[in-house]
Amino acid sequence: MSPSPIDAFLVAACVPRTGAHAAGTIDLAESTLAAHPGLAEGSILAAAALGDATALSRLLADDRAGALRPADPYGWDPLTTLCFSNYLKLDRDRSDGFVRSATLLLE
Repeated sequence: MSPSPIDAFLVAACVPRTGAHAAGTIDLAESTLAAHPGLAEGSILAAAALGDATALSRLLADDRAGALRPADPYGWDPLTTLCFSNYLKLDRDRSDGFVRSATLLLE
């Protein structure tokens, strides 16, 4: 069984679980997003991995407990997903969004 588009995106968007955490790119994550636009609009974890504070704010307004809920593919909560996002380390243009997203999750 193949992973869901959200799970495939999260695996591609986050640092590798084995080897050096400094490894990894966003290339596969970007191609997954291109094939499935709007992933962050429906997933708290995907929004966290992208540092998409606008989507995250909307999703948390509907499901506040989602800020603490672990989920597949790694059983991480959204803040852990945000912290291990390759976008956080590789896409500096998203820095403000990551700060706003982390703040939303901590509140």
